[in-house]
Amino acid sequence: MFYMAEHGFFSYDFISQGVFGMKLFIVTALLSAAITAAGLYGLPFLGFAALKKKSVGWPLWLAFSVLGLIAWCIVFMAVYNGPDVSRVIFMCGITAVLAVHAAITTMCQAKYGFFSLLAVTVLAVYLPASCSSQAAQWVGLGLASYGAGGLSPITVHAKDSKDVVHGKLLLQSPNTLYLVTESSGDAPVTFPIANAKAFCVGRKGKAPDRCI
Repeated sequence: MFYMAEHGFFSYDFISQGVFGMKLFIVTALLSAAITAAGLYGLPFLGFAALKKKSVGWPLWLAFSVLGLIAWCIVFMAVYNGPDVSRVIFMCGITAVLAVHAAITTMCQAKYGFFSLLAVTVLAVYLPASCSSQAAQWVGLGLASYGAGGLSPITVHAKDSKDVVHGKLLLQSPNTLYLVTESSGDAPVTFPIANAKAFCVGRKGKAPDRCI
């Protein structure tokens, strides 16, 4: 929803017919966030476990040390080379919330886990709403990895004419392609998939190579 609102469109068929794809995307996003949280905050998690008198073997310390070193190197490189530092900060904030929640639910009393879940639920709504641009960019990265949007380059061949449309794909829903073109500027253009003879989607910075 935040992604659609940020780019100024709404896909009814994606909401009504793309339930499976939406669930798969959410599960993949949560799994990616959990792995990122483990890399960035695994060592503090183990330190908290040690304070709680939990047994933590040296292999875990070694594994999370290496994983943390790699993860933070990636973060620093993204901040140094990337044009949008706020997106990296947003990602670190979201994963920090997940890491704190995991620590509380696994190593504290159940009542604290309930309050932690309540806080996570509130933050899960508040953070994307207050940082809608960063949230939309994060969703866009996920869509781009699937070749289903995220401003991936796209070429559409019309079925009943020789027209060819070049642009950037915002979202591929079950029935419609939402894209922006040079002539449309930032305004989204809808192209029914039924009217397309074929369309090719690529990755950012590369020519379209996945044709349907």
